[in-house]
Amino acid sequence: MVTQTILKQEELPSSQADFRGVLTTPNGGAVRLLPGEERLARGTPPPSGPPLQGRSDKRAAGETAVLKGALVAATRRGNVELPVTNLVEMAPRGGMTLTYVDRAETISLRIVPEAEFLNAELRYVGKPLTEALASARFFDALMGDPGQLVFEARLPGEGGGTVGERFEIGDLPLPMPEPKREAHRSRLEVLEALHEILLATGVEIRYPEDSRDGDDGLGNLNFVLKAIRGGWVASSVDGFTTHLVPAEVRVLAEELSRDGEVGRAFLFELPEEAHKVFGTRVSLGPSRRYVAAATLTTGRKEMEAWLGSGPGSGARLDLLWEPMNGIPMHVFFEDWPKTTLGSVERELRELEAVYGVDTEGFVRGRESGEAWVGGIQDAARWLALAQAREELGEEPEDPR
Repeated sequence: MVTQTILKQEELPSSQADFRGVLTTPNGGAVRLLPGEERLARGTPPPSGPPLQGRSDKRAAGETAVLKGALVAATRRGNVELPVTNLVEMAPRGGMTLTYVDRAETISLRIVPEAEFLNAELRYVGKPLTEALASARFFDALMGDPGQLVFEARLPGEGGGTVGERFEIGDLPLPMPEPKREAHRSRLEVLEALHEILLATGVEIRYPEDSRDGDDGLGNLNFVLKAIRGGWVASSVDGFTTHLVPAEVRVLAEELSRDGEVGRAFLFELPEEAHKVFGTRVSLGPSRRYVAAATLTTGRKEMEAWLGSGPGSGARLDLLWEPMNGIPMHVFFEDWPKTTLGSVERELRELEAVYGVDTEGFVRGRESGEAWVGGIQDAARWLALAQAREELGEEPEDPR
């Protein structure tokens, strides 16, 4: 087997189009993507008094009062507020229906106090990101700690002007089945991730309509998150292409004829790397991609036929390569905080403690095909970290 220690490293300019089948490997957490709309109907404890009863009982049946204010989830952890419009609709036989809607209509709470009924509609798809996140955080507070859900507003005072009023709606937390709770928190996690990208890059990505993980779905979201958090991503690639002139192709064809295989290590310089996340382009700036060991898969006959056609000195042949033994590709970004050698070392120490073997022993066991390595669930991550330690150790220190 050709190993990294004897491979010549090629340094080539490249583009993202030269790589195929890019998939992130687990050098960080991942998120789930669920449909961005949900409807929930639950019973809710009766309030201490119907909100705004004294100010609304003289209105005609079917008439609606509109009040601006804020819903407040008041718990021991503090208050979480959400500015809303409160629509108070009087019922024909008495009582009322209260509907609270935020400005972007990402959340709607419909409450019938007499029936002890609450209907919640969450609509994050295509909504402004900051408003969708604020609503998701507020709804999460409704399912958390014990407390009170209240509505605060300023209403006309008897002597003119306005006075602040606070109306209790019900007790917290709202009862919610665990699957619904987990689904909501998965949506919140996606929104938090999109907001992190917005703060780091200035690019707003809205919650997608299609929850299926397409070509620019969660894989790219996790890739971008890892890049901006640490400046390093370990990925797997099915293969990649290099574009070589006749003299370079001739050297490889001769080596392939002589040795039966050609292996190389590669360093690719990309002037700009960008990924689409749910249809929105996010630029990550320049990057360097390392592949520690790859095998040439273009055949010798194809190369010799091209050379025999008499290509000019500036002509280029596309050659296909595949990483050896599924090793990952490491991507380093110049514009983002770099993963430090110390942080990689800490993760390696954790793996060594868990599995009772040092990193060098793990790498030797993997290269020799020892059976015990197959039982290590974190083998891919361990190998990626071991290679990252070597490459980070070779990185020149930033003089700034």
